[in-house]
Amino acid sequence: SMPKTSNHRGCPPHNMSGESCDLRLSRLRALALIQCLIIAQYVLAVSGVQENSELGFVRIQNGKFVESRTQAPVGARGANVYWLRYSLLGNEQERERVEVTLDAMQSLGLDVVRTWAFMDGDEESFDGRAMQPREGVFNEKAFVGLDQLLVMCAQRRIRVILTLTNFWPDYGGIQRYVEWARAAGDLSVYRREDFFSSPRCSQSFERFVRALVTRVNSVSGIAYKDDPVIFSYQLINEPRLAGSTTSDTFDEWATRAAAFVKQLDDSRHLVSCGTEGFFMRS
Repeated sequence: SMPKTSNHRGCPPHNMSGESCDLRLSRLRALALIQCLIIAQYVLAVSGVQENSELGFVRIQNGKFVESRTQAPVGARGANVYWLRYSLLGNEQERERVEVTLDAMQSLGLDVVRTWAFMDGDEESFDGRAMQPREGVFNEKAFVGLDQLLVMCAQRRIRVILTLTNFWPDYGGIQRYVEWARAAGDLSVYRREDFFSSPRCSQSFERFVRALVTRVNSVSGIAYKDDPVIFSYQLINEPRLAGSTTSDTFDEWATRAAAFVKQLDDSRHLVSCGTEGFFMRS
């Protein structure tokens, strides 16, 4: 039989004041909740993270990354995951891979991810996910995939570096712009390095950049230029200029391209070149 000093919920019988077990349990739960809230506030204060606080744009101050609103340092601890947008437009397994990757980054305390915000050409392997399947033709569905990725990253407080093209042929890159130029009758270009000195290639690239940088996110409604989840734009992945002893041609192209991005973006985001630490004048 049940002990006389306790009911079936393990609660003592009514006390001398006549307070019921249910009332005392409610008070204990309320006290436990208050204690949890106090602990949570302490953890947030110690970590320097404010719940529901908005991200600010990243700036450079005294050679360090800082948050524009608070001037707090930005750690910029991250990873290169070039395939995020592409996989987000894939099957259930691919989409889950994106979720798992971003969740893992968040759990590890990483706050920046670098990914490719381009895909040029209509190759069969692109599976209809190219952002620019033909020169000057933009695939809205593919852009929406990038919109969704930015929102997912913002939910996890992970900023994004958006790379705009590639020196290598993966995902199309500058080789595709050269091919388009030659197909249009520009016989002055024949190797991918000619991209950097070709006015026609630059014009084609700028059309794509304009479509991206001036975009309004279809999911969040936030214009890209107003979205602090974008850490920076990166002009090109791993550029080089084979056969040249100087970087003058690339320097000139990068200067023009960066200025173009800054003009469209109202200079709100950082812009980087995408070099690997060599090849350009410092």
